[in-house]
Amino acid sequence: MTLVERDIRRVRGLEIGDQAFVVAALERPGHQAAAESGDKNAQFELAISLLSKAAAQDERTEAIHWLQKAAEQDHPDALYALGSIYLKGKYIKKDILRAVVYYDKSAELGNSNALEMLGVLYYQGNEIKRNFNKSLLYFKKAASLGNVNAYNYLGIMYMLGYGTGIDKKEGFDQFMMAAKKRNKDGEYNTGRNYEYGNGVDVNKEKAKHWYNLAAQKGHPDAKKHLIQLNRSY
Repeated sequence: MTLVERDIRRVRGLEIGDQAFVVAALERPGHQAAAESGDKNAQFELAISLLSKAAAQDERTEAIHWLQKAAEQDHPDALYALGSIYLKGKYIKKDILRAVVYYDKSAELGNSNALEMLGVLYYQGNEIKRNFNKSLLYFKKAASLGNVNAYNYLGIMYMLGYGTGIDKKEGFDQFMMAAKKRNKDGEYNTGRNYEYGNGVDVNKEKAKHWYNLAAQKGHPDAKKHLIQLNRSY
């Protein structure tokens, strides 16, 4: 498996209990009443708040109820959250096809994370039929909305020729886009391409620079390559 192709195989989804959502929910006065009155944002916030502390099944059931209520009103994050719940089988029976339906709807509403997940799922082809063309399209759309991970995934696809012809220069440019946005996988791949001359001239010093940035963020392979380069040069 080349580059960080393994990373594209790792299913990523919303981590229910994301503190940014929890704080927003807990600090909003009367969010329970607002949710009951039909405020979709309050419904979403209440759901995430409940899931963050849900120990009992009835709390989880209530949380999913509020997510579904918000999703019925086309709340993109609620749709994305439901897709992630069904994808992981967390709090509810796993259902990949239903997850895709929720991700599709969220993506239509401009949620870049949903677009990214659809790209990953069509790339993997584990539960739904693999389709590199669709995967590439979803990653492009996600990148156009500023999704940093999507740049890295596009780099992989151009480098490997998945859904497109092999274009190492374009692959390198996509990795660089991710790297400039401080994505550790993008930094690692940029360093790797500078080290081996994929889509760019070999430049060991630049390779060290990008490996170092990725290593500082905890990328294990970047640390290994940085050590090897420092020993050799």
